[in-house]
Amino acid sequence: MSIVFTIFRNMKNLNIILSSLLILSISISACKKDDDDEKEANTNLFVEINRDVANYYIGTPDIVEGNGNVHGFIKVRYNTIAAAALDSTGKLPIDSVFPKGSVVVKEIYSSINGGFIQFAVMKKDPGNKYAGAGWLWGEYKSGGEVTFSVAKKGNGCISCHSLPDNRDLNRVLICIESWIRMY
Repeated sequence: MSIVFTIFRNMKNLNIILSSLLILSISISACKKDDDDEKEANTNLFVEINRDVANYYIGTPDIVEGNGNVHGFIKVRYNTIAAAALDSTGKLPIDSVFPKGSVVVKEIYSSINGGFIQFAVMKKDPGNKYAGAGWLWGEYKSGGEVTFSVAKKGNGCISCHSLPDNRDLNRVLICIESWIRMY
């Protein structure tokens, strides 16, 4: 009887061990899938930088100082969808929102005549699991290296972008307009 009990106890322990290993394996697979999803989302947002995003703010590709902008010296461009939402002065009308699919690319430079540092990109995609306040947010070096992942959902961005005078979480319109008035 004690042999049967020992075998039964060992089988029970084996089942616990096997169940634990199965759960661990599933957890690791789920984490890898999340990592793959995040990588794909970052890649897809980076691709947007050069896809139909040639409309510079108020038609000028000049580097300007983003007055009060954490990114310093910038050039801003929009895809056709976002540009179509702007009025003749280059602003998003008050109480308007950018349509889904709008892309805003901020090119960040070290100074008014300085070298390129990185891209800050926003894409209006409210249904995306990585969207924060309806936008995907990412920052990238020129070769695509992620410096701010979409998985952060704009945490660290939204607080500044939601300050007064923002228009659909876009403050760059206000910052550039201030710089243009100064010069």
